[in-house]
Amino acid sequence: MSEKPPVATIEYEGRTYDLVGVTGEDIMIRRFRQTGRFYELDLLEKVAGLGVRGCYLDIGANIGNHSIFFANHCPSEALACVEAHPDIFGALERNVSRHVGKPYKLLNVAVTDSPGFARCSDIDPSNVGGTRVISGRGGIRAVTLGDLLDEIGNVRLVKMDIEGWELPVIRASLEAIDQVHPVLITEFHIKREYKACLKILKKLGYRSSGPYAVTPTFICNFR
Repeated sequence: MSEKPPVATIEYEGRTYDLVGVTGEDIMIRRFRQTGRFYELDLLEKVAGLGVRGCYLDIGANIGNHSIFFANHCPSEALACVEAHPDIFGALERNVSRHVGKPYKLLNVAVTDSPGFARCSDIDPSNVGGTRVISGRGGIRAVTLGDLLDEIGNVRLVKMDIEGWELPVIRASLEAIDQVHPVLITEFHIKREYKACLKILKKLGYRSSGPYAVTPTFICNFR
């Protein structure tokens, strides 16, 4: 018999969420249990304060921490969640189906700089969210951000936590970004990548604020 997945309970603004994880050692599950709050709440509350409507697109949704906050504590009208690893996607699916009441779409795909196929690195039990996408051969369909913006429609906010793919993904979809002008929330591990991304987006009329969250994350707004 397979081991039961770990569950942690968090509360926010009078609502309670029982969230399923992938491993009990994962940093997010441990933080849930320690604090009883959403992970990276400083970023999430900043996003809520933007008052953005329309569809929120969560790329690298992990088990659904950000997605569930976007759906229940932001003025979003719909939600689209993208997670590449099948095991993590399973936890995401359970959490979103239980805690999101507005229209949503779940996509088990990888987001890279070109369409094709990809695979995922092995899960680190202590940091499930650090799982990386490796482009090339694999059984996971890979799409671009532009593909998603076209497919989903009415996307007004995009959050990306895709372990180093943020800059290549943005570079590959500049035309689509320039047509839609969504708010972009991007995580960067390397300072020079953030500077390069900001330089590119500034030419499109974006400005940035941050960093927020555990790993430096920036909010880029179209002026």
